[in-house]
Amino acid sequence: TGGEYGWENHAVRLVVATLFRGGYIQAKAEGKTYFDHKTPGATGLFTNIRSFRSTSFAKPMGFTLQERMEARNLLTKLFHKPFDHTVDALNRDIREQFTEVQTQLSNEVAKAETHRLPGLETLKALQQKVKNILGSPEADRIHPLLAAKDELLEEFTFYQKFSKVTSPENVKAIAQAQIFLENQWQALQTFSNNPLTPFGKGESLEASREDEGERQKLAPIADRLASNLGGEHFLNHISQIRTDLH
Repeated sequence: TGGEYGWENHAVRLVVATLFRGGYIQAKAEGKTYFDHKTPGATGLFTNIRSFRSTSFAKPMGFTLQERMEARNLLTKLFHKPFDHTVDALNRDIREQFTEVQTQLSNEVAKAETHRLPGLETLKALQQKVKNILGSPEADRIHPLLAAKDELLEEFTFYQKFSKVTSPENVKAIAQAQIFLENQWQALQTFSNNPLTPFGKGESLEASREDEGERQKLAPIADRLASNLGGEHFLNHISQIRTDLH
Protein backbone atom coordinates (compact mmCIF):
# COMPACT_ATOMS: atom_id res chain seq x y z
CA THR A 1 0.00 0.00 0.00
CA GLY A 2 1.07 3.56 -0.40
CA GLY A 3 -0.17 7.12 -0.27
CA GLU A 4 -3.88 7.39 0.34
CA TYR A 5 -4.61 3.86 -0.83
CA GLY A 6 -4.94 0.72 1.26
CA TRP A 7 -6.00 -0.09 4.80
CA GLU A 8 -4.32 0.77 8.04
CA ASN A 9 -2.25 -2.09 9.47
CA HIS A 10 -4.39 -2.44 12.60
CA ALA A 11 -7.56 -2.60 10.47
CA VAL A 12 -6.08 -5.40 8.35
CA ARG A 13 -5.05 -7.32 11.45
CA LEU A 14 -8.50 -6.87 12.96
CA VAL A 15 -10.27 -8.22 9.87
CA VAL A 16 -7.89 -11.17 9.51
CA ALA A 17 -8.10 -11.92 13.24
CA THR A 18 -11.90 -11.95 13.02
CA LEU A 19 -11.80 -14.43 10.13
CA PHE A 20 -9.25 -16.54 11.98
CA ARG A 21 -11.25 -16.61 15.19
CA GLY A 22 -14.37 -17.55 13.23
CA GLY A 23 -12.58 -20.54 11.72
CA TYR A 24 -12.79 -19.26 8.15
CA ILE A 25 -9.00 -19.26 7.70
CA GLN A 26 -5.97 -20.88 9.29
CA ALA A 27 -2.51 -19.44 9.83
CA LYS A 28 0.99 -20.73 9.15
CA ALA A 29 4.16 -19.23 10.58
CA GLU A 30 7.69 -20.63 10.83
CA GLY A 31 6.53 -24.03 9.65
CA LYS A 32 3.76 -24.34 12.23
CA THR A 33 0.07 -24.41 11.34
CA TYR A 34 -2.38 -22.65 13.63
CA PHE A 35 -5.85 -24.08 13.07
CA ASP A 36 -7.66 -21.73 15.47
CA HIS A 37 -7.18 -18.97 18.03
CA LYS A 38 -6.83 -21.51 20.85
CA THR A 39 -3.66 -22.97 19.40
CA PRO A 40 -0.74 -21.96 21.68
CA GLY A 41 1.07 -18.91 20.29
CA ALA A 42 -1.77 -17.87 17.96
CA THR A 43 -2.42 -14.57 19.72
CA GLY A 44 1.14 -13.40 19.14
CA LEU A 45 0.66 -13.63 15.37
CA PHE A 46 -1.69 -10.66 15.55
CA THR A 47 -0.28 -8.58 18.40
CA ASN A 48 3.22 -8.49 16.92
CA ILE A 49 3.43 -6.66 13.57
CA ARG A 50 6.53 -8.55 12.40
CA SER A 51 4.96 -11.89 13.24
CA PHE A 52 1.78 -10.91 11.43
CA ARG A 53 3.64 -9.87 8.28
CA SER A 54 5.57 -13.16 8.19
CA THR A 55 2.41 -15.25 8.63
CA SER A 56 0.48 -16.71 5.72
CA PHE A 57 -3.27 -17.33 5.82
CA ALA A 58 -5.43 -19.75 3.86
CA LYS A 59 -8.73 -21.62 3.99
CA PRO A 60 -8.72 -24.53 6.44
CA MET A 61 -7.67 -27.78 4.79
CA GLY A 62 -9.71 -30.96 5.08
CA PHE A 63 -12.95 -29.63 6.57
CA THR A 64 -15.53 -27.24 5.18
CA LEU A 65 -17.20 -24.69 7.40
CA GLN A 66 -20.45 -26.63 6.97
CA GLU A 67 -18.80 -29.83 8.26
CA ARG A 68 -17.34 -28.06 11.26
CA MET A 69 -20.65 -26.42 12.10
CA GLU A 70 -22.43 -29.76 11.74
CA ALA A 71 -19.90 -31.45 14.02
CA ARG A 72 -20.25 -28.71 16.61
CA ASN A 73 -24.05 -28.94 16.55
CA LEU A 74 -23.87 -32.72 16.89
CA LEU A 75 -21.60 -32.47 19.94
CA THR A 76 -24.00 -29.96 21.48
CA LYS A 77 -26.93 -32.35 20.99
CA LEU A 78 -25.00 -35.28 22.43
CA PHE A 79 -23.51 -33.56 25.47
CA HIS A 80 -25.96 -30.69 26.05
CA LYS A 81 -23.40 -27.88 26.22
CA PRO A 82 -21.82 -25.43 23.75
CA PHE A 83 -18.71 -26.19 21.70
CA ASP A 84 -16.41 -24.25 19.38
CA HIS A 85 -16.42 -25.05 15.64
CA THR A 86 -12.72 -24.62 14.87
CA VAL A 87 -10.76 -27.71 13.79
CA ASP A 88 -8.40 -27.90 16.76
CA ALA A 89 -11.18 -27.28 19.25
CA LEU A 90 -13.44 -29.91 17.67
CA ASN A 91 -10.78 -32.61 17.60
CA ARG A 92 -9.81 -31.81 21.17
CA ASP A 93 -13.41 -31.82 22.42
CA ILE A 94 -14.21 -35.03 20.57
CA ARG A 95 -11.23 -36.72 22.23
CA GLU A 96 -12.06 -35.46 25.71
CA GLN A 97 -15.81 -36.06 25.61
CA PHE A 98 -15.69 -39.51 24.00
CA THR A 99 -12.84 -40.69 26.24
CA GLU A 100 -15.07 -39.99 29.22
CA VAL A 101 -18.01 -41.71 27.52
CA GLN A 102 -15.85 -44.74 26.76
CA THR A 103 -15.17 -45.25 30.48
CA GLN A 104 -18.80 -44.75 31.47
CA LEU A 105 -20.01 -47.06 28.71
CA SER A 106 -17.83 -49.88 30.01
CA ASN A 107 -19.64 -49.61 33.33
CA GLU A 108 -23.08 -49.57 31.71
CA VAL A 109 -22.28 -52.57 29.50
CA ALA A 110 -21.05 -54.49 32.54
CA LYS A 111 -24.25 -53.57 34.40
CA ALA A 112 -26.43 -54.75 31.52
CA GLU A 113 -24.53 -58.03 31.25
CA THR A 114 -24.53 -58.73 34.99
CA HIS A 115 -28.23 -58.04 35.49
CA ARG A 116 -29.44 -59.27 32.08
CA LEU A 117 -30.96 -55.90 31.23
CA PRO A 118 -32.50 -55.19 27.81
CA GLY A 119 -30.47 -52.86 25.61
CA LEU A 120 -27.09 -54.58 25.81
CA GLU A 121 -26.74 -54.73 22.02
CA THR A 122 -27.43 -51.00 21.68
CA LEU A 123 -24.84 -50.17 24.33
CA LYS A 124 -22.26 -52.40 22.63
CA ALA A 125 -23.00 -50.81 19.25
CA LEU A 126 -22.40 -47.36 20.73
CA GLN A 127 -19.28 -48.63 22.45
CA GLN A 128 -17.86 -49.74 19.10
CA LYS A 129 -18.64 -46.40 17.46
CA VAL A 130 -16.90 -44.53 20.27
CA LYS A 131 -13.90 -46.83 19.89
CA ASN A 132 -13.79 -46.16 16.13
CA ILE A 133 -13.95 -42.39 16.60
CA LEU A 134 -11.20 -42.35 19.22
CA GLY A 135 -9.13 -44.70 17.07
CA SER A 136 -9.17 -42.27 14.15
CA PRO A 137 -6.17 -39.99 13.51
CA GLU A 138 -5.96 -37.15 16.02
CA ALA A 139 -6.36 -34.54 13.26
CA ASP A 140 -9.45 -36.17 11.73
CA ARG A 141 -12.04 -37.32 14.19
CA ILE A 142 -14.65 -35.04 12.65
CA HIS A 143 -15.38 -37.22 9.60
CA PRO A 144 -16.05 -40.49 11.51
CA LEU A 145 -18.17 -38.52 13.97
CA LEU A 146 -20.35 -37.15 11.18
CA ALA A 147 -20.49 -40.50 9.38
CA ALA A 148 -22.19 -42.07 12.43
CA LYS A 149 -24.41 -39.05 13.16
CA ASP A 150 -27.90 -40.60 12.97
CA GLU A 151 -27.03 -43.78 14.86
CA LEU A 152 -25.05 -41.83 17.45
CA LEU A 153 -28.03 -39.62 18.24
CA GLU A 154 -30.33 -42.60 18.71
CA GLU A 155 -27.88 -44.74 20.67
CA PHE A 156 -26.73 -41.82 22.84
CA THR A 157 -30.32 -41.06 23.80
CA PHE A 158 -30.76 -44.66 24.94
CA TYR A 159 -27.38 -44.76 26.72
CA GLN A 160 -28.03 -41.57 28.68
CA LYS A 161 -31.50 -42.70 29.72
CA PHE A 162 -30.22 -46.18 30.57
CA SER A 163 -27.52 -44.68 32.78
CA LYS A 164 -30.02 -42.44 34.56
CA VAL A 165 -32.80 -45.01 35.05
CA THR A 166 -30.74 -48.05 36.08
CA SER A 167 -29.94 -46.88 39.58
CA PRO A 168 -29.09 -49.56 42.19
CA GLU A 169 -32.64 -49.39 43.52
CA ASN A 170 -34.20 -49.83 40.09
CA VAL A 171 -31.80 -52.61 39.12
CA LYS A 172 -32.76 -54.42 42.32
CA ALA A 173 -36.44 -54.07 41.41
CA ILE A 174 -35.81 -55.42 37.92
CA ALA A 175 -33.93 -58.40 39.38
CA GLN A 176 -36.88 -59.13 41.68
CA ALA A 177 -39.27 -58.94 38.73
CA GLN A 178 -37.08 -61.32 36.71
CA ILE A 179 -37.01 -63.84 39.57
CA PHE A 180 -40.78 -63.60 39.99
CA LEU A 181 -41.36 -64.21 36.28
CA GLU A 182 -38.93 -67.12 36.14
CA ASN A 183 -40.59 -68.81 39.10
CA GLN A 184 -44.25 -68.04 38.56
CA TRP A 185 -45.15 -66.59 35.17
CA GLN A 186 -45.57 -69.85 33.25
CA ALA A 187 -48.05 -71.17 35.80
CA LEU A 188 -49.86 -67.85 36.03
CA GLN A 189 -50.04 -67.57 32.25
CA THR A 190 -51.58 -71.01 32.05
CA PHE A 191 -54.14 -69.98 34.63
CA SER A 192 -54.82 -66.70 32.82
CA ASN A 193 -55.56 -68.54 29.57
CA ASN A 194 -57.67 -71.21 31.30
CA PRO A 195 -58.69 -70.46 34.90
CA LEU A 196 -60.01 -74.00 35.32
CA THR A 197 -56.59 -75.56 34.68
CA PRO A 198 -55.00 -76.58 38.02
CA PHE A 199 -51.35 -75.93 38.77
CA GLY A 200 -49.24 -78.96 37.95
CA LYS A 201 -46.48 -80.46 40.04
CA GLY A 202 -43.75 -77.94 40.72
CA GLU A 203 -45.91 -75.03 39.53
CA SER A 204 -47.91 -74.27 42.68
CA LEU A 205 -47.69 -70.84 44.30
CA GLU A 206 -46.94 -70.53 48.00
CA ALA A 207 -49.81 -71.25 50.34
CA SER A 208 -50.80 -67.60 50.72
CA ARG A 209 -51.44 -67.30 46.95
CA GLU A 210 -53.20 -70.56 46.12
CA ASP A 211 -56.74 -69.26 46.21
CA GLU A 212 -58.32 -68.40 42.90
CA GLY A 213 -58.82 -64.71 43.74
CA GLU A 214 -55.11 -64.23 44.38
CA ARG A 215 -54.21 -65.96 41.13
CA GLN A 216 -56.66 -63.81 39.21
CA LYS A 217 -54.94 -60.76 40.69
CA LEU A 218 -51.39 -61.93 39.97
CA ALA A 219 -51.87 -63.22 36.41
CA PRO A 220 -52.35 -59.78 34.74
CA ILE A 221 -49.52 -58.33 36.86
CA ALA A 222 -47.21 -61.06 35.64
CA ASP A 223 -48.27 -60.41 32.04
CA ARG A 224 -47.59 -56.71 32.47
CA LEU A 225 -44.18 -57.30 34.03
CA ALA A 226 -43.21 -59.62 31.19
CA SER A 227 -44.30 -57.02 28.63
CA ASN A 228 -42.54 -54.13 30.36
CA LEU A 229 -39.29 -56.09 30.67
CA GLY A 230 -39.47 -57.41 27.12
CA GLY A 231 -37.27 -54.83 25.41
CA GLU A 232 -35.49 -51.51 25.58
CA HIS A 233 -38.77 -49.78 26.35
CA PHE A 234 -38.38 -51.04 29.94
CA LEU A 235 -36.74 -47.67 30.66
CA ASN A 236 -40.12 -46.01 30.17
CA HIS A 237 -41.91 -48.42 32.51
CA ILE A 238 -39.65 -48.63 35.54
CA SER A 239 -42.24 -46.93 37.79
CA GLN A 240 -44.89 -49.45 36.73
CA ILE A 241 -42.47 -52.33 37.32
CA ARG A 242 -41.78 -51.13 40.85
CA THR A 243 -45.50 -50.64 41.50
CA ASP A 244 -46.36 -54.14 40.27
CA LEU A 245 -43.80 -55.70 42.60
CA HIS A 246 -45.68 -54.28 45.56
